[in-house]
Amino acid sequence: MGGAIGYDFGSVRTDIELDYARNKIKALNIQGLNGTTVSLTPSDIADFCEYAEVDNCRGSGNTVEFDGGHVRQLSALANVWFDIPTGSIVSPYVGGGLGIAGFEIEGEGKARFAWQVGAGVAVELTPGVSLTGDYRFRSTNGTTFTDGEFPEYALRVGKIQTSTFSAGLRFTF
Repeated sequence: MGGAIGYDFGSVRTDIELDYARNKIKALNIQGLNGTTVSLTPSDIADFCEYAEVDNCRGSGNTVEFDGGHVRQLSALANVWFDIPTGSIVSPYVGGGLGIAGFEIEGEGKARFAWQVGAGVAVELTPGVSLTGDYRFRSTNGTTFTDGEFPEYALRVGKIQTSTFSAGLRFTF
């Protein structure tokens, strides 16, 4: 869910976009513990599942799969979009932006640099209203989370990358 406000210069548009997303975590790839590379045994996976208190926990190799956790992300990006003139009511566009994304995992939050690229199409319904559909790829830098109860354990989250298809309305005046 999100929205943007901006200015249309003709074939170039700029905007500030605020966006909220909630994504389910389905798996973790555990590469190290306390800075040391690890190879998980079935017993290690069982210990992780018990510690994480998640449902349907299973794993193989260094990947643990489960039902449970969520990542919530609130982002603010400054974007530049280029409208491709077609001479019709259909107008494709491409662009992207830079900004910041704050994300939260199970109550602890961090803010990191984010960027996105995207492409879409706008269909003019009336002179001031267009129906839009687009695809966006967003990447947010990773971070490290620590648990206050178990400070010796840190969870390093790599880049969070999302692909989004969306539909919306664009109002111009």
